[in-house]
Amino acid sequence: SSKKITIVDDGTTSNETRLGATGDIEFVIEKKTIKDDLLVLAGDNLFKADLSIFTKFCASKRPSITIGLYDIKDLILAKKYGIVSVDKNNKVIDFKEKPANPPSTLAAMCLYFFPKERLDIMKSYLGMDNAKDAPGYFLEWLYKREPMFGYIFKDKKWFDIGDKKSLEEADKEFRKE
Repeated sequence: SSKKITIVDDGTTSNETRLGATGDIEFVIEKKTIKDDLLVLAGDNLFKADLSIFTKFCASKRPSITIGLYDIKDLILAKKYGIVSVDKNNKVIDFKEKPANPPSTLAAMCLYFFPKERLDIMKSYLGMDNAKDAPGYFLEWLYKREPMFGYIFKDKKWFDIGDKKSLEEADKEFRKE
């Protein structure tokens, strides 16, 4: 089925005036008066996976927020990401944003499912004068306050193409297919 995609410009033109990633999510919720479930996928994520499986998992965990997870299998690389621990039900039991000593290699992708019942949580977070950029800090804050779940993508490769080296690796990998 085809889905409508909408791009929303926050109107900022400099680093000094930008809203930050979490600020932008709240901006879109307010600007577009979103009252339905919201799937957030950052533009620097590159992966091949069936998102319908992810959204079915998310639906089974509502009204909790669910995030995408990927095991990067490298403790050195894990220092660059939000690192997560989950219990046997995939409930997030620990989250550390860019830890100096990562406890695992299970990384949070910038893939979030906000059920309509929880769209208010971003406003609560930002209202407490928390970090507006780096959404990992939002997740680190959230899991301590309410149940949050993680869906572990196991079958495909995931790239965070935030730097030239990662982009080149992703390009090389996807050209193989």
